[in-house]
Amino acid sequence: MNRLLVCSLVVSVLFLGIGTAIVWSEDAPPGGGETAAPAGGGDTKPAAPEGGGGSPKKKPGEGGGMVEAAFGMTLWELMEAGGTVGYLIMALSVVGLGIVFENFYSLRRSVLMPRDIIDEVERLFQEENYEEALELCDAEQNLLTNMIGAGLSKIAGGYDAIMDSMGAALEEGATHLHQKINYLNLIANVGPMLGLLGTVQGMVMAFQQIAASGGAPKPSELADSISLALVTTLQGLIVAIPMVSFHMFLKNRVTKLVMEAAVTGNELMERFKGK
Repeated sequence: MNRLLVCSLVVSVLFLGIGTAIVWSEDAPPGGGETAAPAGGGDTKPAAPEGGGGSPKKKPGEGGGMVEAAFGMTLWELMEAGGTVGYLIMALSVVGLGIVFENFYSLRRSVLMPRDIIDEVERLFQEENYEEALELCDAEQNLLTNMIGAGLSKIAGGYDAIMDSMGAALEEGATHLHQKINYLNLIANVGPMLGLLGTVQGMVMAFQQIAASGGAPKPSELADSISLALVTTLQGLIVAIPMVSFHMFLKNRVTKLVMEAAVTGNELMERFKGK
């Protein structure tokens, strides 16, 4: 389980960084950084830039990372280029990560089915101290104790009534756990939709610029609008891909834990069969 957690976190970091980490890449001089010698073999010194010493300033997109080369922006400028929609997408990513960490903490066997509680309930069952076992289940609220407590409350009705009550309690607990992780699915769907909203907004702005310029705008006049359209789409995908991955991983974990709780509950209540 720990290996799966580590692998999932690594995948998340890779997905979250794929759209932004390349912005931090080191600037590389074109042509491998070597200066060709002039014809004639004479020693020459590189010409000093006009207006004083120091290295010449690079134009946006010249010798930088892939994103900077494409958009002429730093990482912060790339985030700002998404506008209001982009900030909403980034806020969704923060909320999503909070939900992920909370579920990784709460969806554990030690939280939903503590080993010491199972041993204590089993000891009380062996002593046929069912009232104290019911009090223990009421005091220790988790997936397993809620199920066992529901079964003990129907002990007078026999084994079938116990199992029916436990099944209903387990289904209720499983529904609650699935509802928690379904917020990740919601974020994974809303993120790209917000990105599409930003894309449409950018295209509308571009066409408005075309109309305002009489049908022949300069490319620089459309740059901001097209940048908004592309950046918001990128941000939406960066949020959606890891959220979908986490949702499926946690969904499978919930299914596994619910099945383990059902097996443990059946084993504990087996003693009531035939009574």
